[in-house]
Amino acid sequence: MSKARLKNEEDYREYVGIEPGPQYANQQYISIDKDDMETKKFYVERIIRFLIQLMKAESPAFKRLYVDLFGGGSGYEGLKITKPDEFDIDILMRIPEPAAPVLLENNIPGYVNLKLEHFQRLQHKYPEVYEVMQDFVDDNNYLLTKEMKSSFMQSIFDRVMNTISNNTIQVLGSDFRISRVQNLGPAFTLTIEGLNELKISVDLVPCILLDGSQWPGEGFEPNPYTSPSDFFIVPKSPRRDVPHIDRYWRLSFQKQEREIIFDRQWLKPTIRVLKRIRDNFQHRISSYAIKTMFFRELKIGNPTLDDDTPALWSLPFSYCVVHVRHMLLTVVEIYRPIVDARGLRNLSTQFQNSLLLEQENGPFGRLNPRTKNTVQKRHREHARRH
Repeated sequence: MSKARLKNEEDYREYVGIEPGPQYANQQYISIDKDDMETKKFYVERIIRFLIQLMKAESPAFKRLYVDLFGGGSGYEGLKITKPDEFDIDILMRIPEPAAPVLLENNIPGYVNLKLEHFQRLQHKYPEVYEVMQDFVDDNNYLLTKEMKSSFMQSIFDRVMNTISNNTIQVLGSDFRISRVQNLGPAFTLTIEGLNELKISVDLVPCILLDGSQWPGEGFEPNPYTSPSDFFIVPKSPRRDVPHIDRYWRLSFQKQEREIIFDRQWLKPTIRVLKRIRDNFQHRISSYAIKTMFFRELKIGNPTLDDDTPALWSLPFSYCVVHVRHMLLTVVEIYRPIVDARGLRNLSTQFQNSLLLEQENGPFGRLNPRTKNTVQKRHREHARRH
């Protein structure tokens, strides 16, 4: 919300008097202990980097493809509201340039295909990579999700785990045991147990890193940042029956999303409040759907998503919280007829799907024309009534 959208100072001056209350509640009951979070992240990252070193030693192909780790999710975005016992870490890999990877858009929002137009060139340039990648590149040179995760990453990970005595890794003199490994969706989920009854769940997601020159075109806004310019694709298939489903990769703009919400004063605390309200009333609304709503609100006050913080998030915290509550009710009211028409009845499902309608391809996705016209019409109707 920009300054132009604030009617006058009276809109928010009355909230100054109650400001200590919401701030105290945020600090005592919503925000998590930062020292505890940083300590657990430290141990988790040391353990995962130790595993990565073993994986590189086990597989020359993985060593060639591997770039870095990227901490994602609420634990690394500063949006965590529960105890720090779950972390998301992406394993970033890059396809060698001689293979000429080309990102291809398709008709499923948020998903793309990756074709290696000169895959055969790897046979001479990087034979160790070519030999392994033949298992997850099809006859038409498309990169395959399921095969990449199972025949390549799973195989390496299983061999590495077999070399670790009692699945135990030592960090700074303390023992940590990987007590469970699950293959869930795009991730390998590790349960790590250690000192002081510590028990942490870590989702390791293998991702393909692409540079800014591959940024998707039609249906997407340009990347507003010169850095970071790169983005990921994740081995997550769409939930629909389509031919060659293993060719579909989910787009991930986690680096850009982190920049969008960085250093926006009361933005993150307000998101955490809304997540706490959701949990308190047991609404089945995903955290990403909530974050999506804030992306849209932030973009209204700052269309270019540059470093300027819109006026709303610099106002009293109590005002931001009340505004977001109103924003939530407005979203449900505006989109309910659209979502009802699609046969969705549960209010939580309505809310989440209404956000996904507007955010089909993430924070940089453009609305398709039909949805855009309907949304704009609903916004005009709502504005006239209020």
